[in-house]
Amino acid sequence: MAATLLSVIANLLIGLVVLFKTKPRSDKVLFFLLTLSISAWSIANYLSLTSGSAEHTLLWMRVVMLMAVLQVTIFLLFALSYTGKISRVKKYLPLYIIGALIVGMITQTPILFSGVVLDNTVHPTIASPLGIAAFAIFTLGSFLIGIITMLQTLTRAKGITRKSLTLMLGGLFSMFILLIVFNFVLPSLLHIYQFINLGPLFTLPFVYFTAVAIIEFELFDIKIITTRILLYVVSAILLVELFSDTGASEQIQRSIFITTLGLICFYLVKKIESERFLKSKQFYELSQKHRHLRKDHQANMLFISDIAHRLKTPLAIIQFKTDAGQPVNTTVQNEINEVAKTTVATLRNIVQTGKIDAELVQLDRKNIDLSDWLKQQEPEFAALAPQHKIMVETDQPLTTFIDPLFLREALYNLVDNARKFSPAGSPIRIKATTHLQQAVLTVSDTGSGIAKKDLAHIFERHFQAQGTRQQFAGSAGLGLSLVKWVAEAHDGHIEVTSSPKQGTTFSIFLPLAKTTTTSHKTIKQIATES
Repeated sequence: MAATLLSVIANLLIGLVVLFKTKPRSDKVLFFLLTLSISAWSIANYLSLTSGSAEHTLLWMRVVMLMAVLQVTIFLLFALSYTGKISRVKKYLPLYIIGALIVGMITQTPILFSGVVLDNTVHPTIASPLGIAAFAIFTLGSFLIGIITMLQTLTRAKGITRKSLTLMLGGLFSMFILLIVFNFVLPSLLHIYQFINLGPLFTLPFVYFTAVAIIEFELFDIKIITTRILLYVVSAILLVELFSDTGASEQIQRSIFITTLGLICFYLVKKIESERFLKSKQFYELSQKHRHLRKDHQANMLFISDIAHRLKTPLAIIQFKTDAGQPVNTTVQNEINEVAKTTVATLRNIVQTGKIDAELVQLDRKNIDLSDWLKQQEPEFAALAPQHKIMVETDQPLTTFIDPLFLREALYNLVDNARKFSPAGSPIRIKATTHLQQAVLTVSDTGSGIAKKDLAHIFERHFQAQGTRQQFAGSAGLGLSLVKWVAEAHDGHIEVTSSPKQGTTFSIFLPLAKTTTTSHKTIKQIATES
């Protein structure tokens, strides 16, 4: 009785979990009805085996057969619903339901069984071969059609659907193997009858695997719930068996069998909990990555919109100045030149940033005399800031291991920043020195400086201190982030000191010369090292 009762409870609990803890769906309703029919069959089966009179045994055997008809009917409807093929056979369903009703009524009449013989086992007396043939054809036919429907879908299915159908079929075959071995093979060949009334327990693999297949991929932890239900059921059955009044030999055999099932369930619980922990960790990591990706995507969308607006503004200024009909005097020409410089610098920084993000950048580093190289760049910096006094200061020869093109790009951005934020005629000093076995490049101005609250953010992409957005239309706030990237790509770093209205000094720290003469480093390597 314990095996039957607890198996019924387990089936109903799993069916209720699937039905009420997830979004309603036709296959879930059919699955719940299937667990109800299995539970009713289990109870009727137990009563047919334990009834003391032939009359009551015959009554319950007919109920067992009726529940078998109901089970295969619901199973076939479930298989058609889950695989999405029920719409194709919709017009045949009324005939099938009528056939199920007819066969169900046959099971309750003497046409199928006219009586039973009670000895060690129950032997029904078959009244009509046609009755048992109709029952066998309907039940086996419905079952096979359901199986074939699942197998056909399985051969074409991929991903989640394929895994779900594999689980269902695995549970189905496990149930039938257990029923055939313990309810037919052992009683018929070895005359071992003590496992017959454990039949309801053998339905649990199918119910468990089908429940997992239905809702495992709905972010609902069905595996651990159903496995724990099975573990509690098997443990309870074992306790009942240990204190039952059956013979010692039979009690030992049944206890060993149930203990084995309990150990399997316990192993599954631990394995699934470990798997759940791993999945939750992976889910958290994926959610974090998704959050960062979404944040980056939003920043990029904002950046694109902002760039379009900023590039439109300087072009509109140029158009206005040229269409106004005014003579192009020195003032107008200077304004146009300023806008053009800012726009060109912005476009250059956008292109460079895009290459960095796409990992298309490689550094070609060489041993170069920084002092000599810096003096060669002086005319270019002077052309960039013609209204300022460019002062290049160097010490003795200073050999460094750099990519000259990228370093020039970094200095170009620093000088461009200095000219924007310092008054015309003021000096911009570019100096190369050494400090603690490192080469140090400094760019200093005597301009407006940077507010203390902004210093921590100036190397962030798109950041611009308050007031600069309106003052320099067309700037994208990428220059200093590129300077920082160049410094770090050279295994160095950048520092800044500034005070409002007292000027700003940027210092790039670079490694001195190495024995190797050339190095290629990608952005991916740089990110790994940092």
